[in-house]
Amino acid sequence: MKYDKLLASIIAYITGDGHLQIGGPDRFDFTSGSKIDIRNFEKILYKKFRIKGKIRKCTTNTYS
Repeated sequence: MKYDKLLASIIAYITGDGHLQIGGPDRFDFTSGSKIDIRNFEKILYKKFRIKGKIRKCTTNTYS
Protein backbone atom coordinates (compact mmCIF):
# COMPACT_ATOMS: atom_id res chain seq x y z
CA MET A 1 0.00 0.00 0.00
CA LYS A 2 1.32 3.43 -0.93
CA TYR A 3 1.32 6.16 1.71
CA ASP A 4 -1.16 8.93 0.93
CA LYS A 5 -0.61 12.12 2.93
CA LEU A 6 -3.98 13.68 2.00
CA LEU A 7 -5.96 10.59 2.94
CA ALA A 8 -4.01 10.30 6.20
CA SER A 9 -4.85 13.94 6.97
CA ILE A 10 -8.56 13.36 6.34
CA ILE A 11 -8.56 10.34 8.65
CA ALA A 12 -6.65 12.29 11.31
CA TYR A 13 -9.16 15.15 11.24
CA ILE A 14 -12.11 12.79 11.53
CA THR A 15 -10.70 10.63 14.31
CA GLY A 16 -8.75 13.26 16.24
CA ASP A 17 -10.13 16.76 16.01
CA GLY A 18 -13.61 16.55 14.59
CA HIS A 19 -16.73 14.48 14.32
CA LEU A 20 -18.14 12.77 11.25
CA GLN A 21 -21.86 12.15 10.87
CA ILE A 22 -23.53 10.52 7.91
CA GLY A 23 -26.50 12.59 6.76
CA GLY A 24 -27.87 10.27 4.09
CA PRO A 25 -26.51 8.52 1.03
CA ASP A 26 -25.03 11.70 -0.47
CA ARG A 27 -24.01 13.77 2.55
CA PHE A 28 -21.77 13.75 5.57
CA ASP A 29 -21.11 16.40 8.20
CA PHE A 30 -17.73 17.22 9.69
CA THR A 31 -17.92 19.32 12.83
CA SER A 32 -15.16 20.91 14.84
CA GLY A 33 -14.86 23.75 17.32
CA SER A 34 -11.99 25.19 15.28
CA LYS A 35 -12.78 27.23 12.18
CA ILE A 36 -9.18 26.76 11.04
CA ASP A 37 -9.58 22.97 11.20
CA ILE A 38 -12.82 23.16 9.22
CA ARG A 39 -11.19 25.27 6.49
CA ASN A 40 -8.15 22.98 6.34
CA PHE A 41 -10.38 19.89 6.16
CA GLU A 42 -12.35 21.49 3.33
CA LYS A 43 -9.16 22.22 1.35
CA ILE A 44 -7.74 18.72 1.86
CA LEU A 45 -11.03 17.05 0.93
CA TYR A 46 -11.16 19.09 -2.29
CA LYS A 47 -7.54 18.30 -3.19
CA LYS A 48 -8.05 14.58 -2.65
CA PHE A 49 -11.58 13.96 -3.98
CA ARG A 50 -12.65 17.20 -5.72
CA ILE A 51 -15.55 17.47 -3.27
CA LYS A 52 -16.64 21.01 -2.49
CA GLY A 53 -18.25 21.37 0.89
CA LYS A 54 -20.52 23.90 2.52
CA ILE A 55 -19.59 25.53 5.79
CA ARG A 56 -22.44 26.49 8.05
CA LYS A 57 -22.99 27.19 11.73
CA CYS A 58 -24.08 24.11 13.64
CA THR A 59 -27.25 24.82 15.61
CA THR A 60 -28.16 21.28 16.66
CA ASN A 61 -25.11 20.36 18.78
CA THR A 62 -25.93 21.21 22.39
CA TYR A 63 -22.92 19.40 23.86
CA SER A 64 -20.17 21.95 23.08
